[in-house]
Formats: sequence, structure tokens, C-alpha cells
Amino acid sequence: MTKKTEILEEKMRNNTYKFDEKYEDEKVLYSFKTPEYIEEQRGQVWYVGMGIGIILGVLIGIFQESLSLILVSITIGAIYTLTHNKKPKMVEVKFTESGMIWRNTFYLYQEIEKFWILWKPGERKTLHIWLSKKVSKEIVIPIHMQKISDIRDVLGYYVPEIEGRKEPLSDLLSRKLKL
Repeated sequence: MTKKTEILEEKMRNNTYKFDEKYEDEKVLYSFKTPEYIEEQRGQVWYVGMGIGIILGVLIGIFQESLSLILVSITIGAIYTLTHNKKPKMVEVKFTESGMIWRNTFYLYQEIEKFWILWKPGERKTLHIWLSKKVSKEIVIPIHMQKISDIRDVLGYYVPEIEGRKEPLSDLLSRKLKL
């Protein structure tokens, strides 16, 4: 471990790490730009179905005299209306000699427990990073037109890859329902 990495790890433990102090002079091994999330294409049928689902939730809440179900149904509708009309921002992903930068956050390779890449020809390609000590354990990065072999070569040198991993049922349902 280099002295620079030891100093950075100490700053991170003490919460004194600032992104602008980071590895400006460190060699970037691989980088690319990607949307921060995969934007689902929803048609008129999807919006009508979602509207019917919300109305049904409110009606069931009224008949069951369940204020919480009514509030949850209305909240879901409001959240989807407010958040799902935004376009994803383009962000840069960088792999350096000591770690990875995603959404202006630096993750040391020591913080990354494993990674895997989900891809089926003709469908989306995503890089999944599993963190060892964070509340939010998984980072999902769309990799679209990137060469999987380049990402595997760089990241696989520092972090073990889990091969043969399947898409979790929750992610599959979320993708199929375009949530």
C-alpha cells in the first residue's frame, strides 16, 4: 500500500476526506461517461395502468377505511410524477490506480468487495459493484457501449469478479414493469 493510499484511508476514516483533495495526479486507467441510471421508455398504456393502480389503491383504502393505504397510493403517484420526468445526468466513471470514482465519490478498491457484469445481447449492460462497508451496498452503473473486457481487465486486477450472477427478481420485475 502506498503512503498516499494510507493517508487517504486515514482521512476517510476521520471523515476529513474531500473530493477536491483526491487523486488529481493519479493515473486514470479507464474512464467513460454514462447516464447515472437507465431511463425507462414508458408509453401511454404504462401511464394509464399506473393511474388505474393508484386509483384502485385509493378506492380500496376508502372501502377498507385505511388512511395509510390512501396516503401511500397518493404518495407513490406524486413521487413518480415528480421524479420520473427527469432525464438522467451524464456522469463520468473513472478507474484509477487506487480506486473508482462514481458520482463524484471516490471508492478505494479495498472498499469494493466484488463486482459482476450483467449483460444479454440486445439488452442493457450493467456493472454491479458490491461495497463492503457502506449502508448502500450496491452500485449499479449502466455501461452501454463500453467494452466489457476493458472493464474486466482494469477492475478485475483489483477486485474479484463474480461470474454467472443472474439478475435479481426484484430488479427483473422493476425493469419489466418499467418502475
